Amino acid sequence: RHQSAVQQLLDDLVDALPNRYRPPDPGHRMRSVEAIPKGFRLREGRLAFTGFGSLAKRPVDILRAFETSAATGLRLHPVARVAIREQRDCIDESVRSSPSAATAFLNILHDTENGAWALATMNALGVLGRFMPEFEPNFCRV
Repeated sequence: RHQSAVQQLLDDLVDALPNRYRPPDPGHRMRSVEAIPKGFRLREGRLAFTGFGSLAKRPVDILRAFETSAATGLRLHPVARVAIREQRDCIDESVRSSPSAATAFLNILHDTENGAWALATMNALGVLGRFMPEFEPNFCRV
């Protein structure tokens, strides 16, 4: 877990850099940003939530954030990453059995361009282990 905490800190520091200092991410391809769904917005060229209070009420939005990120090619804004990390414990059995959560997860799996990036980020933020408890013991191995 220490390695993960250090990696998260480094990721947050790089994400906080202004665009001109940020290294390019060759594995993440940008697509259309025209169809950003309700509940999300573009902030400093990255995907952000319109309001953080909704995550506790609608934890499915955490999975939808990764789905939207993969579909549009937008990386998650650092503030969105923090909100996801803080609210990931809201993902419980009701979310796991939700048809909309299953659809969002399957859309991520079927995304050939950014799906792997989305899954790796879900793992890094602790969401993959919360949504699929079988992945929890493999946290640093994915």
